Amino acid sequence: MLLWIPLAVGSYFFSALSQTVDKVLVSTNRLSPLAYAFYTGLFSIFPLIVFAPVGFELIPFGIFFLAFLSGAALVMALYFLYSALSSGDASRAVPLVGGASPIFILIFSYIFSGEVISLEEFLALFLLIVGGVLLSLEFREKEARFNGRVVIFSLGAAFFFASSFFLSKELFKALEEVSISRAPFFVGFFWGRFGSLVTAFFMLCIPGVWLKIREVSRTAERGSVSLFVINKVIAGGGFFLLNISIYFGPVSIINAMKGLEHFFVFILTAFATSFLPHALRESFDAHSVVVKLIGTTYIATALVLLIA
Repeated sequence: MLLWIPLAVGSYFFSALSQTVDKVLVSTNRLSPLAYAFYTGLFSIFPLIVFAPVGFELIPFGIFFLAFLSGAALVMALYFLYSALSSGDASRAVPLVGGASPIFILIFSYIFSGEVISLEEFLALFLLIVGGVLLSLEFREKEARFNGRVVIFSLGAAFFFASSFFLSKELFKALEEVSISRAPFFVGFFWGRFGSLVTAFFMLCIPGVWLKIREVSRTAERGSVSLFVINKVIAGGGFFLLNISIYFGPVSIINAMKGLEHFFVFILTAFATSFLPHALRESFDAHSVVVKLIGTTYIATALVLLIA
């Protein structure tokens, strides 16, 4: 088995775990998604410090700008994701993000790289979309309804996640074509995190953001802060694995494998709901579970088509 496949699987498990905890934090502490995205971007300072010895190197401005856009797109994706999580259930928001992002990746790849997908890839993406829609349905007295805010925010997150994925791959490719003394992966990873950190500080220029950040800092409970820090470590580990898989593997397939995250979120929220029903308001009646299992089956079939 190619190395990038288990790396991608591991990264999506950590991402699903992190997003489930994010849902708990956003729901129980009523955190502003904008402030939450700011603090997540601010945590980019730690990988910058850790990877500075192996990743810091001056690079051409064009490549630096590519890295900056990649990091900035990630922060924007997190803002939209947290907004979706605060507007609806995690097991509905995350599948919409994962189902839509492969479409954006295909559009970017076709426009900027001229790539055309095969019949198998088209069928797999169709199954991913259908599976994501089934997993995103809300059930109220056995009637399926869409949550409009979740859909809008999830599509925004999908667009920016796809942008960050695509730009990261282009960044690694560009670094391999220029003369640098350090490994292209570490240089790209370092400057990408720099872009996220700078974007977080740019957010302070948005009217009202500073007040929300001060309010969060003043009212946050010690337990929530500790959980946030631990969760960011988990998310950082998953993100590092994801970047390694993107460096070695095809970004379109790795992005489509995000469907695994749907399954992990479904399992994790099913487990966590029994302990935190006030934070994770998931529906697990027989009708809902059957539809979610069908959606999961579609996504699993799609992954088999993509990896085979």
